[in-house]
Parts: sequence; C-alpha cells; structure tokens
Amino acid sequence: MTENEEPQIYNKRYKIIKKLGAGNFGTAYLVTDLQGRHDQKVLKVVRLGEMEADQTVDSVREAELLSKLHNEYIVK
Repeated sequence: MTENEEPQIYNKRYKIIKKLGAGNFGTAYLVTDLQGRHDQKVLKVVRLGEMEADQTVDSVREAELLSKLHNEYIVK
C-alpha cells in the first residue's frame, strides 16, 4: 500500500498493513485485528476458484492442518 491508498479491510475485521508474500495457494498479509487489542497477525487469503483440482486438494489439506493449530496469531 502506498501512502495515498485507503487501508483495505478484510472481512470487516482485519486491516491490511502490507503484503508479505504469495505462493501456490494464496497471498499472505500482515494485518491488524480490529477487534480486541488490535494485535498484528498474518492472514493468508486462498483463492480456490483459481486453482486446478490437485492444487485445491493440497490447499484444503493445508487449511485442515492449520485449523488444528491453536495460536492467538493464526487467523481462523
């Protein structure tokens, strides 16, 4: 984001600070959680519609693994 851009809000809760990187399954952003203590977290946005079938399976598997982790800095 440049200085003149409006901050982007994801899911009416996470203010995107900057893009951290992108990979096969999505894009990771540094965000501020607008609820609670306004902690900084990492949010990974996955676009399943843009993937091929085998990539979708791998992405769903990754999401299932991440959902089993319990950490206050992992966005669910």
